[in-house]
Amino acid sequence: MITVFVLQSTLTQKIIISLYKMLELQNRYLYKMLELQNRYLYKMLELQTDICTRCWNCKTDICTRCWNCKTDISPPYQKDEQK
Repeated sequence: MITVFVLQSTLTQKIIISLYKMLELQNRYLYKMLELQNRYLYKMLELQTDICTRCWNCKTDICTRCWNCKTDISPPYQKDEQK
């Protein structure tokens, strides 16, 4: 009877340790995925804010000059304030 209890206890310990290791691996995997996703989203946001903006005149996406109405990025009142 005691050997059966010891065997069951050992088996239970092995199962618990296996489950713990699986959870630990899953946790590492999820953490890595979140980290990569975070880097990707940060890079996308960085590229979006660095490269393009909206035209103050016609509200289209532009980089340096609006391809739609041919105006500069900054509105006229900002140009006047800089002078």
